[in-house]
Amino acid sequence: MIIYIDQYLLTGFFMNLLLVHITDIIIRAKLTKLKKLLFSLIATICSLTVLMPYISTQLHIIANIVVTIIMLIVVFKPKNFVSIIRIIIIYCTVTFFAAGCAYMLISFNGYNNIATVLLPTAVISYLIMGFISDIYDKYYKKDNLCHKLTIYTKEASVEIEGYFDTGNSLKDPVTKLPVIIVGIDSVKSLLPDDFVDKIKLNEDISKMFSLYAKELMLKLIP
Repeated sequence: MIIYIDQYLLTGFFMNLLLVHITDIIIRAKLTKLKKLLFSLIATICSLTVLMPYISTQLHIIANIVVTIIMLIVVFKPKNFVSIIRIIIIYCTVTFFAAGCAYMLISFNGYNNIATVLLPTAVISYLIMGFISDIYDKYYKKDNLCHKLTIYTKEASVEIEGYFDTGNSLKDPVTKLPVIIVGIDSVKSLLPDDFVDKIKLNEDISKMFSLYAKELMLKLIP
């Protein structure tokens, strides 16, 4: 079997990039492009052990598995052991699925290159795994992300049901704490009636907040 090093590196890099990207879509971790590129680069470099004559196939496989797990932990930063296992399982599932697509395409056309294998594998894997992720979010994950929470002010409180939205990256620019987005009708019992009425009439927001800031400890986030 003849292996061309340039094709091996290029195909391996883009395949690793595809795998971590699809895993990120499913997990909703929103990794930066730099993290994805570094993950792909390191994984590709480590895979070169297959070309070393004094390293057995078993050692090559073990080394790449260990490096991949370490990289997944570093890149995704899971909070606990369960999250680590979940990420590994999802990544392995995506890997086996993409490998199956690639093997099918190679068997079908007899060629192994970027145009006939990598690109179709990327498109097929992206579409199908994205579809599975949407189904998972719609029918399973949604129930697990709904939580009851209580919002307190100085003199009152209100209990509402909230949806944990991992796509919400809005933060307070001063405290850097995440912001909970609620409809005004859900918390109107905590607010003065005239304040609620003015909000609904779309009056000057900055002026209103200056009037009620001390009373309700409110501040305007740009």
